Amino acid sequence: KQDENVFILLEGVLAQMEIQKSKTETPSSQGSGTEL
Repeated sequence: KQDENVFILLEGVLAQMEIQKSKTETPSSQGSGTEL
């Protein structure tokens, strides 16, 4: 069961990374995107 939780956490982290990538790649589409 612990392995399942770790896998879910990894999936969440990967999803967040994908979102961050898409945000930085297309900041104009967001308009009020965060400046990093």
